[in-house]
Amino acid sequence: MPVNKKSQLRIACLLRLMKEDRYPNYPMLLKELQKLDEAGAFKLSQKTIQRDVKYLVEELHAPIKYDTERRGYYLTDRSWSGLPVTEEIEIDAAVYGAHLAETILPPSRIASEIRQGTDALWSRNNGTSEAFTALNSLVARGSSQAVSPDVFQAVFEAWRMQAPLVVKYRRAEDGYLLHMTVEPHVLTLFDNVWYIKGHLRNTGNFTTGDKPVITLALHRMLAALRIDGHFQPDLKMIKEVNEGKLFNVKRLDCVKILLQNTSSTWSVEAFPNASMTKNGDGTAILTIKDIEEYRVLNFMMTSGGKASLLFPDWLREKINSYALAVAQANIAPTKQEKV
Repeated sequence: MPVNKKSQLRIACLLRLMKEDRYPNYPMLLKELQKLDEAGAFKLSQKTIQRDVKYLVEELHAPIKYDTERRGYYLTDRSWSGLPVTEEIEIDAAVYGAHLAETILPPSRIASEIRQGTDALWSRNNGTSEAFTALNSLVARGSSQAVSPDVFQAVFEAWRMQAPLVVKYRRAEDGYLLHMTVEPHVLTLFDNVWYIKGHLRNTGNFTTGDKPVITLALHRMLAALRIDGHFQPDLKMIKEVNEGKLFNVKRLDCVKILLQNTSSTWSVEAFPNASMTKNGDGTAILTIKDIEEYRVLNFMMTSGGKASLLFPDWLREKINSYALAVAQANIAPTKQEKV
């Protein structure tokens, strides 16, 4: 099948939807392509998508199957990537994407492979010294917590292959060492720390019947090993983490904070789902929807007295008790105590 620019766009979109476990079909693909078509005139037939799938399977040997229950296509191996990269824009995207991935991933074989792939693309295409300087100026920071290279490699492979993972884990609250088997449905860099979120299969000799949800920090893993098996991705869990809901912590429906004029700009930037109303006296009211309690507490304790909680009342009382406890713990020691 001849591959032109339109068919490249269709095939790339089709593969993306399959790699996102969205089980694309004709209506879904048409809707996604129309988002990319500014003129809104993109046309697609049922037979066209069937031809695209046939081309991928027969000519590029893509591991594609059709799920009758979900009524869409899926990849039996999500790591498959058999499309040739020919367009300059695709090459640039691959180089920059690989560079960013390399800078945020902990040391591991996958990070080394990305480095090699970036170098290969760079040397074959637009690898001038000026462009290389521009690439190096694209800066991203990885995790602030060191992760074992072997642990990250095992976790990454288990997540990519949708396979169970056996981990030796040091619990944060008491340092207790746990041995458990988990299904890593989500791998995420959250607040500059790497985590997995998934279902717990067993811990020690105890097998969980309902496979509860668990979130684990990679830097607390002393060892990790991918084992045989397979699980279906939990799409609801993946969606929640993409919405910023990694932890099952207390969330507040609505918070209102009175801000002094010197803190209003950076305060609204500190929260998602926040809006600000300015008052005539230079102060402002910050309204925050659907936010974790701990984020509000941290913000108020570090505001330096430039923020006052208006709502809810019970949270204001909690903040006051925290502030009193901090003040009491930081009273200047006497000469005798210093000695």
